[in-house]
Amino acid sequence: MHSSVDKPATNSAETSSSSIEDLFTRIAAQTPEAIAISDRGRQVSYGTLCDCAWTLSKQLVDAGVGAGDFVALSLERGTDMICAMLATLMAGAAYIPVDPRYPSERRAFILDDSHAVALIKDSDESGKKGPRIDLIERTVERQAATSTHGRIAYVIYTSGSTGKPKGVMVTHHNVLRLFRSTADFFEFSSSDVWCGFHSPSFDFSVWEIWGALLHGGRHVIVPVETAKDPQQFAKLLFEQAVSVLNQTPSAFRNLIPSLVEQGIGADLRYVIFGGEKLDVAALRPWASKFGMDRPALINMYGITETTVHVTHKRLAPGELEQSDQSPVGTPLSDMQIRVVSASGETLSAGSAGVMHVGGEGVSAGYLRRELLTAERFYEAPDAEGVMRRWYDSGDIGMQLENGEFVCLGRADKQLKIRGFRIEPGEIESLLRNDPDVIDCVVSAADFASDDRRLIACIVVPHASLQSRDQILRRLKSLTESSLPTHMCPSRYFLGTEFLMTANGKLDIDAYVHQPQQHSPTSSEASVHELVRNVWAQLLKSESFTNDDEFFDQGGTSFTLIKMLQTINLIFDTHVRPDALSEGITVSRLAGLIHKQRQSKTA
Repeated sequence: MHSSVDKPATNSAETSSSSIEDLFTRIAAQTPEAIAISDRGRQVSYGTLCDCAWTLSKQLVDAGVGAGDFVALSLERGTDMICAMLATLMAGAAYIPVDPRYPSERRAFILDDSHAVALIKDSDESGKKGPRIDLIERTVERQAATSTHGRIAYVIYTSGSTGKPKGVMVTHHNVLRLFRSTADFFEFSSSDVWCGFHSPSFDFSVWEIWGALLHGGRHVIVPVETAKDPQQFAKLLFEQAVSVLNQTPSAFRNLIPSLVEQGIGADLRYVIFGGEKLDVAALRPWASKFGMDRPALINMYGITETTVHVTHKRLAPGELEQSDQSPVGTPLSDMQIRVVSASGETLSAGSAGVMHVGGEGVSAGYLRRELLTAERFYEAPDAEGVMRRWYDSGDIGMQLENGEFVCLGRADKQLKIRGFRIEPGEIESLLRNDPDVIDCVVSAADFASDDRRLIACIVVPHASLQSRDQILRRLKSLTESSLPTHMCPSRYFLGTEFLMTANGKLDIDAYVHQPQQHSPTSSEASVHELVRNVWAQLLKSESFTNDDEFFDQGGTSFTLIKMLQTINLIFDTHVRPDALSEGITVSRLAGLIHKQRQSKTA
């Protein structure tokens, strides 16, 4: 790394361990008093976390869970979740994170598909604290959490092309070698502070959790409500002296204005991007404020099937002008990439093709999906004749003459609307010419099974929201006068930040289910009407009064967050869940909106 990034002393933990829990236990024995987790004001030491995990592990073993079993974990992100991960590994089993905010149908599918023998979840008994173990009776033979590629550590379910999620099996070896292969580049140590921004069901969390705990560092839990509030998240980063920040590019776009306004702490060493293609041009506001020396901005390419990361690239100022490419750098020391043509030939530098990833990070494949595993994973010699395991990523990339790689998007990145193939970058570039547009993303969205449309998600300054109608008319005129009809977005959404999913990616569904935007009037009656429209779309019902309680009408904590995101976007307000402690009704919410808007104009 460049000398401008300080290099703290590395810890003394051995890296020859054969399992995650073995290495963690060694570190806990060396530094039992060191803080492992900061969780909403609670400090948990390595010794305490290790004892907690061993206790829960014994309960699992006593309940019949053993080597080779799968255990599902459906807990909120926090100390209990990490304790359950460690306990499962200590019992010889593999863990499967199941986000409690998933729809019940998806949770049930994962439990059934994985053949999990136990479910660890938050205790629902009053007065009881800590996780609860529910055994799952199975009439089918247990599937062992082992493979010819080693002992399985975890299974993360990702979206499947058939509409059914598929479980990716990742081994202990896959995870341990990830940190060995990045050691020289990052020089992580026990003095580093990592934050847990992502859901454990998203593989970026593997890097965040074990990156801290397998180096003897500190892992800071980011509550879900804080992760969705850029100002609160920026405050947490500063207060907790975070040194390693991991973000999807979409999430970081939302965070930049808050960090520019608040400033960053001197401890921040790295901002690491992953999870989706990086638009480097979006980093210009950050670079103009903070430069690019410290913290270093690192872009990493990877896939769940290849254990989080495959490459690393430290970004330089000149690269922020390359808006058509996402520079991902060079492979980790034990990984390789070859760019393959449609006919299967390896392409030379300068030619674009599908990236096939080979090396020690390639996972064991898909759980109980032998045919799909055989289709996407294969064994083949590398350029030096060494047999390696490879994965067909489906991502389009190219190797440059200097040996680095750039990611050009998915093989299916081009959008197809009513038979027309559309490159969204062309439309985004046009919209960014408008003086009020800070950032934008153009995407395809399904409004019905046969109704696929282009939408434009646009970020503008707070002050510009007062002229919403004028900006919308201007943008529509701009696209209609410059682009063919099939390239003009059918819906435009304006806000001061992008709407994000729990995994830090653009939440297309949240945009699709918003009412058509227009400038709200000052009348409270109009506010009530718009709030009712939002509720009706989320609750799939209109049979409620203005004084009915949100949760009594079928609302959940997940739909509450989505509802407030939409409300705040429409009215340019900042209503938080804790402001509705006396109850959530249309009338109370409309009153809060009216009050906040009045205070802004006072």
